[in-house]
Amino acid sequence: MKKAIVISLFLILVTILAGCDQVDITKVTKEDVNKVIACEKPYIRFASGCCLDKNENKVCDNDESIPTSTDIADKEPARAAPESVVPAPIKEEVDTPPVNEVPEGSQDSGSFDLAKYPYFGTDKNIDFTIIVGDSAPQSDIMGSIDIATSLQFASRLKDFTGTVNLETKLSGEISDLSAYNSIVIGNPCVNPTSAKLLGNPTNCTEGFEEGKATIKVLQQPSGKATILVAGYGGMETRMAAKALAGYAKWQSEGKLKGTEVEVYGTFTEFMVRPWQPT
Repeated sequence: MKKAIVISLFLILVTILAGCDQVDITKVTKEDVNKVIACEKPYIRFASGCCLDKNENKVCDNDESIPTSTDIADKEPARAAPESVVPAPIKEEVDTPPVNEVPEGSQDSGSFDLAKYPYFGTDKNIDFTIIVGDSAPQSDIMGSIDIATSLQFASRLKDFTGTVNLETKLSGEISDLSAYNSIVIGNPCVNPTSAKLLGNPTNCTEGFEEGKATIKVLQQPSGKATILVAGYGGMETRMAAKALAGYAKWQSEGKLKGTEVEVYGTFTEFMVRPWQPT
């Protein structure tokens, strides 16, 4: 029953965005989203929210200086990559080098680097299966929509030349995680796939702290990439999903890089830094 409710909630949310009877998140258009997300001037629709556009150039004011390429040396194109909401600055703590551990069932991240997200290969294709728990909370479902929307938006930038393959699945539908480039959303308490990645801890919040979340990339034995997006609770996980959806900002600031980063703060006001183990 819980599984049916979660699937229904997810399909209803995406159907509203897509404006059709059968959900296909890869075919959601900007016009479809504008039907349900109305922004009054001087605000414009951006990803899953609204942003300020005082000069009416169809680009969010806060994004006009943010590169959209994973190569932060490139000049900014006419349209910036997606960012749900630009968080207000907060006092940043001193960064320390990340410590990378290899969870059970996964290998080291190898050549994968979050600075290259979402293009881990040389072909510049966007290819991800987004996985939530069978009884995922609404916050995890909304986080998956944030990430999927940002990837679909990135594929429409004028310099994009690759292909797009986006799918959403429940954890119970995954028999072999190594068959996918995947984004796994939620901590072990709500997503069995996350539990397997972290060695099936007895305490499902082990390694997590209130107000903090992680974005971690792992390499599967098949060579595929798995990105874990998880926090202490639903708010923290949604915060991390929002940070990954706004990847261009954090990459341009040199903060979304390496194999693991920590997102800390609140849903509306957060920062990204190298992972700091407890």
